[in-house]
Parts: sequence; C-alpha cells; structure tokens
Amino acid sequence: MKQERFFFFEKKKQKTFGCLVPLFMAGPALAQADLGGMASVPALPGPADTVLPRSGVDATASDLREHLLNAFGDTAQPSAGGPLPPELQITGQVGLSEEYTDNAGAASGFGRNAGDDVITSLSPVINVVDTSQRLQVNLTYRPIGQLYARNSNYSQIQEQFSGNGTATVLPGFLFMDARAAVSQQSVYGGLGPTATVTLAPNDRQTTSSFSVSPYVSRTLGGAGSVQAGLGYTYSATQAPGQSAAALPASSLNTYGSSFLGTERGFASYTTGEDLGRLQNKVGTDDSLYSGSGALEGARRILLTDDVSYAVTRVFTVLGEAGWEDLDYPHGGYRYSGAIGSGGVQVTPLAGSKATIEYRYVDGFGSAYVQGSVQVSPRIRVFGGYSEGISTFQQDVQNTLLDGTNDVTGAAASGLQASPLLQSSNFFGADQNLNRLDRLDASASYIGNWDTVTLSLQRETTRPVGRTTGQTEQASTPLSTSGIFGSVSERHDLTPTLSLSVFVQYGTNSTGVAEQGSGQTLSVSASVEKAFNDRLSGFLRFGGSYLVGGSEEAALGTQGYRPDQTNVTAGVIRKF
Repeated sequence: MKQERFFFFEKKKQKTFGCLVPLFMAGPALAQADLGGMASVPALPGPADTVLPRSGVDATASDLREHLLNAFGDTAQPSAGGPLPPELQITGQVGLSEEYTDNAGAASGFGRNAGDDVITSLSPVINVVDTSQRLQVNLTYRPIGQLYARNSNYSQIQEQFSGNGTATVLPGFLFMDARAAVSQQSVYGGLGPTATVTLAPNDRQTTSSFSVSPYVSRTLGGAGSVQAGLGYTYSATQAPGQSAAALPASSLNTYGSSFLGTERGFASYTTGEDLGRLQNKVGTDDSLYSGSGALEGARRILLTDDVSYAVTRVFTVLGEAGWEDLDYPHGGYRYSGAIGSGGVQVTPLAGSKATIEYRYVDGFGSAYVQGSVQVSPRIRVFGGYSEGISTFQQDVQNTLLDGTNDVTGAAASGLQASPLLQSSNFFGADQNLNRLDRLDASASYIGNWDTVTLSLQRETTRPVGRTTGQTEQASTPLSTSGIFGSVSERHDLTPTLSLSVFVQYGTNSTGVAEQGSGQTLSVSASVEKAFNDRLSGFLRFGGSYLVGGSEEAALGTQGYRPDQTNVTAGVIRKF
C-alpha cells in the first residue's frame, strides 16, 4: 500500500497566477527531484502498511509559500542553457531576540510559580546542500540558546536538526541512505507550535532519531524492477522526569523517556510495462525491535502481494493479499495471520492522486485514505486517515523514513506531494502500545501575495495488551483523544514587508477512559521587515490559553495555570 493523503479546501482567485501555473500543472515529484541530480536516485522505500506519518503545514516556516511549493515538488529548475547552481552550497544565518512572557512556568505544574520573565535567545542556522552526481545531501542545524533573566535554572540549549543524504555507490545499482532528525515538543500537547508558546524545560521533551540504509535498486527493462536492502534506525525521547509530579496517578505508568532500535530488511519485485495495464508487486518488509517497554524483543514480519489494474487513465483498481507476524511479547499483544486490502486509486487531474481502501492489517479492519489533489492552479488539498498498532517511537521512525528534506530544510513526503510534521499537538511521552487512529487534512492556497492554509488533525490512542512503563503497576493505561483545527496566512504587504497570522483551536482528552475534556486556543501574529538582502527584523505576539474544561483533561496534568502571553522582537542576519 502506498502512502498519500486527501481532503479539501476552496478559495477565490485573487490575482493572475503567472509563472506558477506550469509549475503546479507539472505535477508532484519526489522531494529529491528538486535538488538537481537527485532526480535519478531511486528513493528509499518507506515502511509498508504502517500508520501514516503526520502531514500538515509547519506554521513556524519563515516563508510559508516557498515551504509549500517545495513540498509539492513545484520548485522551478534552472532554465535550459542557464547557469547551474554549485554542487555544494553552504548558507547560514543567526538570529537574536528578546522575549517577554507573563508565565515562564506554564510548561507544567512543577514550575507554576515561576511568574513572568524576559528571555534572550540566540539562534544560528546552518544549511548544507550538495547536489553532486554521486552524493546528494541536505542538512539543516538550528540550535536555540535561551537565557532566562529571572529563572536562571530554565536557561537551556534546544537542539533542532533535520537532514538526509544519499550516496550512489554503484550507479544504477547500489545506494546508501542516511537521515536524522532532532525536534522538541510539549510533553502534554495541545498548545500548538513552539512559535506561539514558550516551553519551560519541565515540559519540553527532545526526540532524536537517525537511520542508515544500504539498498540496491535495479531496473530490468520492460520486465520490471527489483529493490532490496537493510537498515538500522534508532530513536530516543528524553522526557523531563520532574514533570511526572504534575501528572494524574493513573497516567504515571505510561509516562517517561523511551528508546527504540529497529533492524529492518526489505525486498520487492515489481512488474513493468510488459504486462500493460496490470502491475504486480511481491515483497517483504521485516523489522526486529529492541527498545524500552512494549518494544523489547518485538517483531513485525510482513509478506505481501500487491496488484493494480488501470481500468482507465483516471481509475485504477487496487488489491493486496499477504501474511503478517506481529508480536510484542513484553506488551502482551500478538497477531499472526492473513492481511489484505481492496480499493481504488484515482488520478483526476495532473499532479493529483487519491487512494481509498479498506484493509485488514495488525489484526483488525479499518478504512485507509490518502491523497494529494491539485484542485486548481492555486489550491492543493492533501491528507489521510489510517489505523494501526503502534507506539510513539515507531511513529517517529516511520516519519523519518517516509520523509525527505526539501530545499527549505523542512520535511516533505518522499512518496507523495505533502509536507510532514516532526512534532505534534498530542501527548508526547506515552510508552504504551496503542491502537492509533489518525486523521490529517490540509488545504493550501498559494497566490502572488498571499499563502493561506487550513489544517485539521484528529488522533485517538487506545491502549492494547498489558501495561508497560516506568512503574509497571497494574492500572489502566492512558487513553488520549484530540482534534485540532488551525488556519494560517502569510501576506506580503510590500516586497520587503510581510504579515503572518496563525490561530489554532482544539479539544484534547487525556486519562483513564478519556475522562473529561479541555479546550485550548493558540494564536500568533508577526510582522517581518527586510532591511536589505541580508538583514531583517521581526515583531511577534503569541499566546496559548485554556478556554474550556480543566487543565487535567486538556493537557494530562493538574493544578497549574497553562495560560501564557509572549511578545518577541528580534533581528536575523544572513551570511
């Protein structure tokens, strides 16, 4: 089964689309295709038949329009006969800002008496892009140093990194893929992206992951193609232990730091044009896990036969049959038996694809929807719905393997045209084995002066098997559910002056049997001014507020004031 997503949005045209029309109508491409020589490198196959990674829009992107165009594969290439970009490009910038927050301890109950504070931040960014014939690299490193004036124990360095590289060892046959990511998010979730809030150390968890995968890919003419490879992926989450004091007792057994090492082997043969409209793919994708909690000694063995038949240029019938051995001996869950799916794939317009299936995987049946559709030259909609047995660490690793950095440094899907999110609105330190139910839906309007996005995220986790975690006590594991909707817009007032707005509203429920619910509102508005081609400045207002229910129901913690308001001013110098 392939991994794309689907949903819709509509907006009136505002200006002539101009030169962007042929870019959109060219259709989505792999993120690698936007970096010169990467177009000839076959992509590392993502994990088969897993929960879809989070798609959506990065509201913290400095240029939302460029971020989306790159994720959609619509970046303009050098014109014929024009100068080619250098193979190795190293760019950088440094930012300096002063921020006032009225609640430095809003992160958790442990710091609820911290009061207001002034935070000085230094944020360098280094981006390395290599587009040579044998080596393609895209690395972005952006640490943030924060110095708190009053609460010096909160001062910290936040690590942010994303990168991927592919080396061609033997052209047309042997390749080496390496990738890594480091990101932060709220332990409790529900507060929106970090551009709208200030997360104190006792609510900020750091997630790190890296992967190395040698693989072979060979085309056999009209007979088809073969792919096979090995891989090792490691991920770890460092969660602040002192925050556990603010959690309900019922959730302590699922909270804490965790890690996962995954050994992967995969192989497939896909038929080619000799069979005309019929395509058949036979493959295996196997993972052996060594990690904390339910992941210790686990495995997932998958054998599949995928068949597709193109009835017309627009309509393709899909089917899959196979066998799965899914075993979590420390988590108390196992499924060994048949799997299968049936559905259709529709390609209604150039650069559009949507897949709708019903599948039986991981021991239960569920709908499976994914797609990215170019509704008009200005409007694209994308998203997906899926269910599966997973853990937080497996979700992190699947996102890493499915995504590839675009030229903005953000992650984009390697299998379809959409941005991917490294962090989420949802509870981030759950160690338990869950049946994960995820819906992501986004739509983007890209004009000459405006970029507007609408996004919807819904996620539910229901624990399966037995309790695992720090305390190993016989109590009911944590269940979570949430739905968040957001709108963001970037408007260029002049060629050097822009305005950005972000608003998110959502409901989150956390606890045994999802008792209660709470509603949060996050807002951010900023003005950016370019003084010249290297120096710019910004002024930003942000805030996050509990507007209904209780903090325990909304955020999984109790007894503190989560509301906060921040005002930030800063400058950015490019090199």
